[in-house]
Amino acid sequence: MKDFHRGTILALLSAISGAYLFIFSKHVLAYVGPATYCSYYYLFAAVYFTAWLALSRQRTLFRIPPRAAGKLLLIAGLESVSVFALFTAVKLMDPTLASFFNNSQTVFIIVLSAVFLKERFNRLESLGTAVALGGILLISYRSAEPALLGMALTLLSAGCFSCTVVLVKKNLGDLPPLTIALYRAVALMAVFNIYALAGPGLEPVSPSLLAYTAAGALFGPFLNILFYFYSLKYFEASKTSLVRASQPIFVLINAALFLHSVPAPREIAGGLVIILGLYILVLGHERSLAAPPPDPVR
Repeated sequence: MKDFHRGTILALLSAISGAYLFIFSKHVLAYVGPATYCSYYYLFAAVYFTAWLALSRQRTLFRIPPRAAGKLLLIAGLESVSVFALFTAVKLMDPTLASFFNNSQTVFIIVLSAVFLKERFNRLESLGTAVALGGILLISYRSAEPALLGMALTLLSAGCFSCTVVLVKKNLGDLPPLTIALYRAVALMAVFNIYALAGPGLEPVSPSLLAYTAAGALFGPFLNILFYFYSLKYFEASKTSLVRASQPIFVLINAALFLHSVPAPREIAGGLVIILGLYILVLGHERSLAAPPPDPVR
């Protein structure tokens, strides 16, 4: 029961922290491109993690077993695609909608769990998937092209991040969540700096935008990811995704308060339908896990 409460609280803290990620990034991305933003964004995140590790005085947290190095490189590649797609989508569309679409990662996590863990879909899981997809269609109906492109990018981002979650849960359980989060931030900082310097170059960023970027990095790749990976230590991935499906609600509240941006009623309804579908989906998944195994054939 203690693990249940810890996992719930950590996943909820991840959802709340992640909501601010969308708010701060939307403001900065109005002035600079995703490559420049991500370069500074993960630079600040790497500084936060390094400072936290230095204060913890646990040198073993810096060590990575050789067998885990390849998986961490794969995670870095997946996360690079996921992050760039997500922030490009945030630049194109309302941050609340981006958060709604990004919630589709729960669907991907369930699917990947079925493929790699040999889990089967029951009727309730199938119903939840259908409801979630219906919510996505409701939001995108008659939307402008940028919103449709943003939807595609957030779906790509959610798919790549879901692969990361499955890899962390299945293969890296012996690594501390803090170590995984640190190397994720460092790898992404390196990738986006190389991309920016080799391609479009780093755009000039004002001190005020750097302050917003630093705040976004605090709530995004530091607190949000750290809480998420720690919740996976106590929770199944499906339970964590269930709690984090509430994130768009926090994004909607903060977008109205700070950006004065409120989606249309149809878009809000579609987002709520997505959340409903995800809850049904994960509920069905949990029921399948709780069901007793079938009697052996005699």
